Amino acid sequence: FFFFLMIRRPPRSTPLSSSAASDVYKRQGIYIAAHWPDRVKQLVLTSYGISHDTDSPLYMLTRAYLQMNQIFWQPIYNQLNPLFKLSQPVAQLCTSMPPFPQFLSALLFDQPPKDMRAVQEDVADVARMDVRAHIGCLLSSGDPDLMQAIPMIKAPTLLICGKNDRLVPIAAVAELHAGIPYSQLHMINNCGHVPVFEYPDLYYQMLHGFLGDVEIQ
Repeated sequence: FFFFLMIRRPPRSTPLSSSAASDVYKRQGIYIAAHWPDRVKQLVLTSYGISHDTDSPLYMLTRAYLQMNQIFWQPIYNQLNPLFKLSQPVAQLCTSMPPFPQFLSALLFDQPPKDMRAVQEDVADVARMDVRAHIGCLLSSGDPDLMQAIPMIKAPTLLICGKNDRLVPIAAVAELHAGIPYSQLHMINNCGHVPVFEYPDLYYQMLHGFLGDVEIQ
């Protein structure tokens, strides 16, 4: 759920970044690049891929289940939202206590990140995320509009991923690479799901090499 996405718009560059609901922002970037090509000069996607498993009966059944839950529980979520907000400090505290950070690190990283404080901030950010947004993230996966948009991208696109990513297989990233006409793929050895934390110098070097003099925040 970590990502860095850069969309360049004339006359200035606007970086879009977030640690929560990152896949949603990546899909938005793909959709914008496909349907408003004059507004996107370059596109960077990190640790993101696609798979045709979205056509499988199991995936379709899961998606239908989530959609039914979203429709049925939406009014209840709306009513309970103030309570969810009050419980957020407790959720942040629980996610910052062992063994949750250790479990998360083992899942996300192949190499220990240099700055664990940034990781803790991102975990806290996810804990603050609205429950409805979490469901929306899951439902946005395999969106037919997204699959149609991918081959329409005309902007030069850089894909960065770790070779040892446990969440997004290399095959899924390679499939996305094959679907975007003007894309290049950089894979980082001994790296998991979050290259910006595991190899920050190399990661930003790749960004600067691709984006040129664009200011990266």
